[in-house]
Amino acid sequence: MVRRAFQVAAARVIELVLSITLVLGFFAALVLVMNLLFPSGVRIQKLVMGNAEGTEPAPNAVTGRDLRMNRDLDESQGIAVLTQTRNEVKARPAHAIAWKGAEEGLSLANRDAVQTFKRAGAVIRFDEDNHIDLGENTLLVIRQMEKSLLRDHKRSYMLMMEGELKGRFSGSGDGQMELELATPNGSARISSKDAPGGEVEFGVKINDDKSSTFTVQQGTVEVWANGEKVLVHADQYTKVGREGLTPPRPLPRPPAPLSPADGARYRFRQLTPRVGFRWSSTDDDDEYRFVLARDKNFKKVVYEEELAQAEFLYGNLTSGQYWWQVSRIQDGVEGKAGKPRSLRMVLDGAPPRLEVTFPSGPVRGSEFTLKGSTDPGVQVFVRDTEIKTAKNGLFRYTLNLEPGMNLVVVEAVDAAGNQTYRSQIVNSKQKEKENKR
Repeated sequence: MVRRAFQVAAARVIELVLSITLVLGFFAALVLVMNLLFPSGVRIQKLVMGNAEGTEPAPNAVTGRDLRMNRDLDESQGIAVLTQTRNEVKARPAHAIAWKGAEEGLSLANRDAVQTFKRAGAVIRFDEDNHIDLGENTLLVIRQMEKSLLRDHKRSYMLMMEGELKGRFSGSGDGQMELELATPNGSARISSKDAPGGEVEFGVKINDDKSSTFTVQQGTVEVWANGEKVLVHADQYTKVGREGLTPPRPLPRPPAPLSPADGARYRFRQLTPRVGFRWSSTDDDDEYRFVLARDKNFKKVVYEEELAQAEFLYGNLTSGQYWWQVSRIQDGVEGKAGKPRSLRMVLDGAPPRLEVTFPSGPVRGSEFTLKGSTDPGVQVFVRDTEIKTAKNGLFRYTLNLEPGMNLVVVEAVDAAGNQTYRSQIVNSKQKEKENKR
C-alpha cells in the first residue's frame, strides 16, 4: 500500500513538473514572438518619464520627479479634444488596460493614448488655432498637459511611438502654444512663440528604420538628440538616426497642379463622373501625397493616398464643393503641399433649354437653314450629327432635304447627360417642281 501511495505521489510530482515546463516553454515562445514583432528599443516607462537612453530631455521636459511632484494635478481634466476621426481610431485612458474605439468629442488628459490604423486619421485640437493631425498607423501617448490659470498659455508633452503627424500652432504672448514631442531617438520643442507672426507648421514621421524625420513648413522648430541640437527653419527638415542629427536640409518643392482647372464644374444626372487629377513631375523616383477634402483648410478629408505616379482617377464624389492638393515625397521626406484647387460636383436633373425654328409650311427646294438656341455649353445634334454652337448657345445649320416628307430631329445634351428633343416633319416640294418643268 505504501508503495502504491509513493507511485501516485511521484506521478503527481512528475505531472506538476511537466505542467510548469509547458507553461515556461509557452511563455518563452510568447516572448520570442513579441521580440520578433516588436524589436527591442527604449522602454515605454523610460520614455514616459523622460529618461530614455539616447534621448536627452528638453530643458523644460517633464521628468519622473516632476510627475511625482505634480500628483495634485487633476489628470482626468483634459485640455485637448479629439475633434475628428477617420476610419479605425482607438484610445486608451491613462488608468485603463484595454483600448476602445475613439469617438469625436473625446476629451484627452495626462497619460492618455491615441492610436490610428491603416487609412485612418484623427485630429487633436487644443483650441481653434492649435491642432495636431495624426496620420495612419500612428501611436501617440500624452505625457502631460498643462494650462496656465493666469495666462492663456498651453504646454503639452507627448510621446510618439510610431507613424506620422502634422501640426499647426498659432498664437503669441499669453496665447502661445508649446509642445515637446519625444520619439524613440530624438525630441523636438515646438512653440508658436518662436515663429514669425506666431505661427508654426510642422511634421514628424517615424521611418521604417526607426529613424525620425522632423519637417518645418512655417516657423522654427528646435530638435535635439544625443546632446546635439539644431534649429530647423521654414521649408527645412532634419533626420535623427543612429548617426545622430543631420544638418537642416531644404524640403522637396511642391508639384504644380495641372488638371482639373481651379473652379472646374462636373455636372451629373445620376452617377457621378470619374475625375482625373494630374500634377507636374520632375523625377520618376518621386512619390506624392494626394489629399481631397470638403473644405479649403483640409480638415474634412475625403480621401488621402500616397501615390507613385503624378496622376490619380477618382470616381466617388457626391454633390458639393471639394478642394485638392498634392505634396512631393523624396527619400521618405514630404515637402510642403502645392497650391490647392477647388472643383464642384453639380447634381443636375433639369433638361437643357432648346428652341428651334422649323419651317411653317412646305419647303420649295432641297435645302433649309435651321435656326435655334440652347444653354451655353450644351451640345446640339441634328439627325445624330453634332453641329457647332456659339458661346451664347445660338446655332444655325443648313439641312439637306429629300423630296417629300423629312423627319427632322434636333437634340440638346448638357454636361450631366440630360436631353431635350424637338422634332417636326418637313415637306420638300422639289420633286413636284421638277415634274412641272
